[in-house]
Amino acid sequence: MRGFADGDLILAIDIGGSKFIVGLATPEGDVICSDRYEWVGATGEGLDEGLFFEQLCGGIDALRASEPEAFSRAVVAGVTVPGFTDPVSGDILDTDFLKIKGYPLCAELNKRYMLPFFADNDCKAAALAEQVFGAARGKSILYVTISTGVGGTHVLDDGVYYGAFGHAGEVGLVIADRHGYASDQGLPGVLEAHACGRGLVKNYLAAGGREYVDGRAVDGRIMADLSREGDGPAGAALELEGRLLARMLAPICSVVDVEAVVIGGGMSLQYDTYGPALEREFARLCPLEVGFAPTSLGYLGAFLGAVALALRGHAGALPEPADASRHVLEVLLGARSIDLHVTLNGRERLLRDGSVPTLDGFLLAEDADDPGETLGDRFARVLAPYGAELDGAFARVSDEAVLDDLGYSLGRALAALATVLDPGRIVFSGTLGDAWEVLGPSVRRALVDETYYRGDLPFALGTAENLSNNLSL
Repeated sequence: MRGFADGDLILAIDIGGSKFIVGLATPEGDVICSDRYEWVGATGEGLDEGLFFEQLCGGIDALRASEPEAFSRAVVAGVTVPGFTDPVSGDILDTDFLKIKGYPLCAELNKRYMLPFFADNDCKAAALAEQVFGAARGKSILYVTISTGVGGTHVLDDGVYYGAFGHAGEVGLVIADRHGYASDQGLPGVLEAHACGRGLVKNYLAAGGREYVDGRAVDGRIMADLSREGDGPAGAALELEGRLLARMLAPICSVVDVEAVVIGGGMSLQYDTYGPALEREFARLCPLEVGFAPTSLGYLGAFLGAVALALRGHAGALPEPADASRHVLEVLLGARSIDLHVTLNGRERLLRDGSVPTLDGFLLAEDADDPGETLGDRFARVLAPYGAELDGAFARVSDEAVLDDLGYSLGRALAALATVLDPGRIVFSGTLGDAWEVLGPSVRRALVDETYYRGDLPFALGTAENLSNNLSL
């Protein structure tokens, strides 16, 4: 591989909440050796920095002692972290699992082992590995991991997408059921609360399932086996799993065109039980042709993610510093559609056929059983008395109740996209911008109600004119 000499190896470290894996691999992704360790001494607050670093280095030192010749051929190292991580400095910014914040991990490891270390969030690393080593090699993908939680990452033609503030990919925090289970942070009905392992079990029990099967507490794997045997509650819970995932994936794929959606995490192994429902519901809501597949890397995904991070760092292809002005969602109302100009990393992203994405397919539904109404149909229905063309009809509306309804509906769609795409600005233009004084409060209300920001919106919101004057509603 370019930039490596024959025999060069990569030191790969996969850090998890309960364990970590240390090993060596070739630049082509062939694993030479690996060892798994459980964290020792963790309390309810996690591990302190000293104990964390001591155990991590203990695993690396053991590898060096058992494989001295191979270890000596390591020229670069990659580390995956279960939390927010600066992909340039390699600092751990925040992690719920280890309770470590602001820790200069790569700098400390470099100082001890005299190797260049590169670290990033584990989901982003696994997504990169899928594009580098997996079945999605070379494709633009959306990677979704379903396990203890639900996360996601876009890997586009210019690399892993981080967003304006480094928080892109929070697919698990998109509202899936407005009256559903609350997240750990108290936000009602988020996808993660319904589609992760715990949520899946809740749905199974709600459908009439049993808490224990053959003396074992039910989990996703047991439920999948039951579903394959024809168990009704298990089948219903997994069908719901697929439907909820599709309702999150469809609007995202409608505005950021990808060739494939790859499912990772523990539930990737059970894709056959919920995949058909996912693909049916997705086809109903999104007209684009997108391939779906469970990860081809299995449990090696995060470990190979560490290898992919090392390759990226070795090639000098680290992400550029965040710049909010390079990530913009601009909303305009056309004659037949609600158009969205999407600028990511400073470049407008069009669909594969060269057309502008639309928000038309976003599903406005109250709960998982509600077939709902798409945003495009809502605008067409509400504006029908005012004219046949959406923009012209909208310009004729003077009823503030109508504008409030449309603004809130539009805000719900933008809440989902903001949660996943992490924009620096959301701008309203044309007739929507002209009505911003009336429309803006309802849009903002929806963004507050349906995002995890709790009202402290990180992005600028308004028209091009008032944002240029540093004003926003």
